[in-house]
Amino acid sequence: MTNPSTETATVEHLRTYNDIGSFTDAQITEIRKVFRIFDQNVSLTMPIEKLPVALRALGRIPTEVQMQQILDEFGDSTLVYFGEFCALLNRDPWGMLGSETELRSTFENLFDPRQTGRLNKRWLIHQLTTLGETLTQKEINEMLVHFDADDEGEIEYEDMIHQLLK
Repeated sequence: MTNPSTETATVEHLRTYNDIGSFTDAQITEIRKVFRIFDQNVSLTMPIEKLPVALRALGRIPTEVQMQQILDEFGDSTLVYFGEFCALLNRDPWGMLGSETELRSTFENLFDPRQTGRLNKRWLIHQLTTLGETLTQKEINEMLVHFDADDEGEIEYEDMIHQLLK
């Protein structure tokens, strides 16, 4: 029997991977959905260079050092298999997003000192490309595709919090 692609693989089939862990069916579905974005050949693999963005899309926020350690584990491999990806997601809560309250507090204190509940999209992009562990423009575009700015270029960060915690 051939392995199904991420397009056709059922949750039951994906559960046969040893590294799938104790994810719920809903979590497996979400993981598969994100993985599928980067699985260009529909082969249950993705290019290793897409790994940081895929992890972030599922709420895992590794530091640069952690990400380099993860990449070192893959050695010369250019692909990440679905099971390997799930194993990474199953690790201890390294760099995971906090609770809804913690995220809201972060947005309010760091990004919204006026307490408006909104962020200017251009300002947010500037922050994401200049502060701390910066993101590339491509990573930012992939992240912000889910959030629409209003006519004034503002994004409601409550929507971001809910999307990040999905």
